[in-house]
Amino acid sequence: MAQAFKPPTGIVGVRVAAIAVRHKTTNSFESLSCDSWEVVLPEIVYLPDAGGVKP
Repeated sequence: MAQAFKPPTGIVGVRVAAIAVRHKTTNSFESLSCDSWEVVLPEIVYLPDAGGVKP
């Protein structure tokens, strides 16, 4: 995570909602070192109006 990231207060649950698979294409940057990779897409459940940082 980025150092400046501050999660919202009142988190009651986190789960993996999906895993997206990305593939290198001919239009991709040449600096990519692999042909495919996975990206985790989380689902974060939090209490509304818990104060603090808003999502």
